[in-house]
Amino acid sequence: MLRIEDLLKDLADDGIMESTGSFTLDPKKAEEKLRHFSFAEPHHYLLKILQCAVAGGATWVKVRIGAGKVCVEFDGDTMAEGEVAALAGYLLSQELAVEQRRFRHLAAGLRGAAACGPEAVIFDFFTGSRRVRRIWDKAGWRPAECPGGNKPAPHRFILDRTFGQSMTTAREEFVSAIGTGYTAEEKMLVDRCRFAVCGISLDGETLPGPRFGEARYPGYDIGSDPNPGEARPPRYIRSGFIFKDDYMVADHHLIERLVPSTVDFPGCLPLPVSEATLRLEPPDSGLCRAWIAITAALDPPRLAYVEDGVIVESEEDASDIPVAGFHAVVSTIGLQKDLTGFQLVRDESFERQRKWLREQALEMKGRLLEELALFPNRERIGEVLAP
Repeated sequence: MLRIEDLLKDLADDGIMESTGSFTLDPKKAEEKLRHFSFAEPHHYLLKILQCAVAGGATWVKVRIGAGKVCVEFDGDTMAEGEVAALAGYLLSQELAVEQRRFRHLAAGLRGAAACGPEAVIFDFFTGSRRVRRIWDKAGWRPAECPGGNKPAPHRFILDRTFGQSMTTAREEFVSAIGTGYTAEEKMLVDRCRFAVCGISLDGETLPGPRFGEARYPGYDIGSDPNPGEARPPRYIRSGFIFKDDYMVADHHLIERLVPSTVDFPGCLPLPVSEATLRLEPPDSGLCRAWIAITAALDPPRLAYVEDGVIVESEEDASDIPVAGFHAVVSTIGLQKDLTGFQLVRDESFERQRKWLREQALEMKGRLLEELALFPNRERIGEVLAP
């Protein structure tokens, strides 16, 4: 794992020490050190651009993936020329304010895109008074003339593929069109961008928005059921759906808590539509720092760590959490990550959050066991979860 701390220590030899104990880096030397920066998967640069959009307050993102180029357009807060010109500093800095993290996402995305070896990487942005373009190509990272147009998007990222890359991508798109319907880049967006606050469209098609859990069965509304403890799906819909114990779908939330964002624990998750049987103190509005639940499947605990709409890491069997069926989607803002932003550092902050998740799981299990009368399959739930 290439961590920011390790790179800064290496770069310190090339820096100029200041009275504060920090150091100023030569941009050329910093770029030389970053030359080998790379993601586990080359297409991950696209996730970082999307994270930049979400962290910058975008309300919409439009992604178009073609044989010749990749284009991402989005709205959101304006950017200053100096902020975009000095992106290496944001990528390396350890002291970024929470509201500056979009520039680290952007820096990693542009650097990762350049590492793919395209003809050029282009970023157009709006400063509040004019549009500015910067290009990363064989000539380096430089400003360029920004073309005009009718109502251009406030921000636009373009990866201009080489001829060879275009031919390879065209073949992938043809195979995808007669198979799964998604190229590798498209599938990555569908799989890992399920929790974005803003709407995302891919080649003109709107991706599904954030969702957390399902109704007990299709068409069921717990709010209008005076006796949920005996609710059983009609026979005509039992075939063709996956039910647990013939009573409810596996991803139904027996109990659920949406934990609001705070200044000390910032979140990036929107408020999802809740269809859980038990909802613990749901917030009225704002972002969440965690969604937590116990699902009807009562499978091994699973976790999804999310930052600005993108799944950073996921665990399908979190064996240190002693509650079957526990499911959590957790914001990673404030947690340390490696230089790519896609690998969490298992440090004290991570362990503190993990301990909190274990405590939440046990508390929710206790509340659920107190309310077993609300569930038609209460005998099995009690057997699995009872101490």
